[in-house]
Amino acid sequence: MMSRARVMKKFAKLAKSYYDGSLAPHVSNARLRHAERALERSPRNQRLMRKVIEGLRKSRKYAGFFHWPDKRIRELGVAVAFVATARNSGVADLLSPTPSTEDPPDVVARTQNGNLVAIELVELVDERLAAQGRKPSRLFRMWTEPDLQAALERLVREKDSKTFHGGPYSKILLVIHCDEPTADEAKCERALVHLSVDGLQQIDEAYLLLSYRGAVSMGASSWHVDTSNLPLFRIRTSRLGR
Repeated sequence: MMSRARVMKKFAKLAKSYYDGSLAPHVSNARLRHAERALERSPRNQRLMRKVIEGLRKSRKYAGFFHWPDKRIRELGVAVAFVATARNSGVADLLSPTPSTEDPPDVVARTQNGNLVAIELVELVDERLAAQGRKPSRLFRMWTEPDLQAALERLVREKDSKTFHGGPYSKILLVIHCDEPTADEAKCERALVHLSVDGLQQIDEAYLLLSYRGAVSMGASSWHVDTSNLPLFRIRTSRLGR
């Protein structure tokens, strides 16, 4: 049995992950029951930890890596992961991702020169399967390369049609995040080779951010994963008149 100090250390990691968006999504119900029993024995940080546990109970089982019931926290978590991954891969060097006061965009950030950048977020997921919530399911969508191409183009064009508030923005970025089991890196890379979304009016750059595909450790050292080196792909786009 874990000591109370060790349990609270785990809770501290959970709290950090709750706010930075890197919380591992597939926490079992048994683990949650254990956490609740341990919490009853220690009044410290109960309000925060109960909020974390409740969020986990509402989290989505299917393609749930980026999912969190609180939309604002979910969007900021995805944006933080994108900014960190983009910086580490040399794609973009953005600073201080912050929830936007007006939606859209979902998040704003700054360039190294201080210019304002809009970041709009959208998920690529089979909505029917995602609607199952925490119900266990062995069903999953078999994505083909044409399926991915069609879905990505649709999402880019839908977001390009939005009215973006605030600004002025030096760039408007779209980040499509995906945790679909069959949308692996190799398949997405092949699909993007033959995809070009042209004639856009607002979106300057579009990206596909995939989830972490390795094993998630549930040991003493981590209840969350590193989201600063996720698979990231640029979607070829062009704007009218450019």
